[in-house]
Amino acid sequence: MKKLSYFLTAVFLGISPIFCDVLYLNEGEEHLGKVEKIDPSTIHLSEVSGKSEFKKSEVAHILFSKIRSGDEISNVASISDPFLKDLLKKAPTASDYPNSDYVILYQKRSTKFNPDGTMDYERRTIYKIFKEPGLDLADQEIYFVKDREELELEFAHTYASDGRVFHLTDDALSEEDIFSSTPEYDRLKKVKFALKNVDLGSVVDFSFKVHSRPPTELRPYQSDCSFGEREPTLCQIVEARTPATFPLEILELQWTASNTPKYTIATSGNEVIRTWTFSDPKGFIPEQNMASPLRLFPRLMTSTKSDWKKIGEVFLDSLEKAAPNQEKLEAFIKEAGVASKTNMILKVQALQESIFQKIRLLSISCYDYAGYDAPSADVTLQKNYGNAFARCVLFFHALKKLGIKAEFGFSSAWQSGGLRQELPCLGLALGPVIKVDFVDKVEYALLDNDYLPFGHIPTWAQGSKAVFFTENGPVWEVLPEGDGVKNSCQQNVFVKIMEDGSMEVKDSRRFNGPFETSLRRMRAAKDKEKKMLAERIVKGVNSKALLGDFVFSDLNDFSAPVVLTLTYKIPDAVQRPTSDLMAFKNYWVSHSGVSASLATRTYPMEQGYTYETADSVFFEIPNNFQWVDWNKRFTYTGSFLAYSMNMSQNGSLLLFNDDFSLQKKEIDTKFGYPQYRECVSIMSALNNQWIVLEKKH
Repeated sequence: MKKLSYFLTAVFLGISPIFCDVLYLNEGEEHLGKVEKIDPSTIHLSEVSGKSEFKKSEVAHILFSKIRSGDEISNVASISDPFLKDLLKKAPTASDYPNSDYVILYQKRSTKFNPDGTMDYERRTIYKIFKEPGLDLADQEIYFVKDREELELEFAHTYASDGRVFHLTDDALSEEDIFSSTPEYDRLKKVKFALKNVDLGSVVDFSFKVHSRPPTELRPYQSDCSFGEREPTLCQIVEARTPATFPLEILELQWTASNTPKYTIATSGNEVIRTWTFSDPKGFIPEQNMASPLRLFPRLMTSTKSDWKKIGEVFLDSLEKAAPNQEKLEAFIKEAGVASKTNMILKVQALQESIFQKIRLLSISCYDYAGYDAPSADVTLQKNYGNAFARCVLFFHALKKLGIKAEFGFSSAWQSGGLRQELPCLGLALGPVIKVDFVDKVEYALLDNDYLPFGHIPTWAQGSKAVFFTENGPVWEVLPEGDGVKNSCQQNVFVKIMEDGSMEVKDSRRFNGPFETSLRRMRAAKDKEKKMLAERIVKGVNSKALLGDFVFSDLNDFSAPVVLTLTYKIPDAVQRPTSDLMAFKNYWVSHSGVSASLATRTYPMEQGYTYETADSVFFEIPNNFQWVDWNKRFTYTGSFLAYSMNMSQNGSLLLFNDDFSLQKKEIDTKFGYPQYRECVSIMSALNNQWIVLEKKH
């Protein structure tokens, strides 16, 4: 105990007055204040309410913690800030918002652009919690870029329903490097903290500041804010403070909505203050497959002034500096086996597959990488890992070495609205894209998916706008959508109906594009794992199905389609009410109507990608049995989707086939969704249709 006393005294003497201390008693009670003295038997604490003494035997732990703004306040009645007093006094109760988990009482985002190019960003958020899901707000995270930003957590308070105030202490705060195992990409840092004693009826209030170095074309500043939350927002403020001559780029989207932010502009000395104020006391109820709020609600984007030509020039210079050592590059190309390929497309495919095999993919987007300065290809070759950006840099220089014309560009997810030509800033770009020109055709490669063949664009980028940087300036293109070849799934099933009512099945499935990635992942799987997957698939057809055998196509051959063929048996698949009748379901029809369960929609519907599917089921039925015709057809033709079904018999063969195509990803509520709902309803009705066979006499 004497050694502990000396240790605590030494720690205390080394603590600056800007720190406060927390005593944790054995019973769990906490006391916040300043440790004034520690003697052999007693700890002396100066609290807001006065001086206190605690026996050492009563104290479980002492935390020396930083004092933050407002930490001296122990109860709501002691708050002197008129804004906060009024806000808490007028805060709604749970009965005012019976359908809400919480409400946003106040949120302010303020960015100050300083004359020297640096920036100061401040954010304060105040929530009131009504239901249990809202308790998750007790845990918060803040991300910042450690090599160009400095973070200060100003305070984090909990105002309890009984009037007590609890404050953040350092034991509930931690910092974490996000990509510490790959130092070339380790720019992001995360601060996690937990607010104290959060319960139903609590109000949580936290604020932080970020000081940032001046932005550059490749390490840009870009703010993106949408106005509209699932839960009610009583007051949301976005503020930009700039010198009078500061060239700030501003882009307002979806500003035709009925409830748009109120914009004001004012001057204070040599400073211009732009403010957007928003309130939505209702919030919105999410709907299934709802389009992104970034495309629905008012959206404000700001960035520092630049132009795409300048950005392109700086990037191309960065790309050239990232070129690999020529000897290393030649060795890589040789190892890829490019020389043995007979045409340019095969050479490019070989390069891509070699990168997939040799350069382990890091799931680090340009957002996470926190910049658009090209990663060194030498480091990529040396470490044998890299994000999609690094892979594309290596790919681009390998193509250039082979004399194949290629352009380097960037794109963003179409779901988020994509890149904006009118806002010259790379801050919205999610990842790179390489455009390869074969003279007679053009293909694109993003290298962010190890399971997609060359020329297949991942669904997040299909239909998205991309900017390509060339020596003649930036070029804008819309990346191709998937079509009936690249986004497709085909199934051919051969079913023999046995006299005992069982079915013997050979099931062959061919996948392209987004459908094939799940199967290509099995290329490194063990045989037992592949068998388990095959068993899950046949059980998905019918819970009684028994797997016989299965075979995958060569999953390493990206030039060939992915095919899985299964043989299995389904016992008791057919009902025999009499010797002259057979009845069974088409187990290979499983159209779900869940996505169209709403009679009407408030918000547009989003599908992940355009695609086509085709199914053919051949039933070999016993002799002298005839299919009892349904006398109706399940078909639909709309302006952007279509479904067709056909069933026919010839001798002992009964053929079922259907086709579905979807050619639009965002479906509007007025014209599109009624079409979609009608089509899906027709398709799902087919699930309940029995196939009845009657014996001919």
